[in-house]
Amino acid sequence: MNLVEKNHTRVNKASGLVEILKEKGPEACQKMISHVETTDPPLYAKLVRLHLIHWL
Repeated sequence: MNLVEKNHTRVNKASGLVEILKEKGPEACQKMISHVETTDPPLYAKLVRLHLIHWL
């Protein structure tokens, strides 16, 4: 698998996760955000800086 295929697969997985969280509702989204905040603080900080976490 080449780099482009790997990136495409990663994007598809991320999109699928976002769709699942949307279907489950705000509580599931908040739990995921809290999990990212504790397990990967640099990623969380980047998402906040990019305004991708704006419902908090």
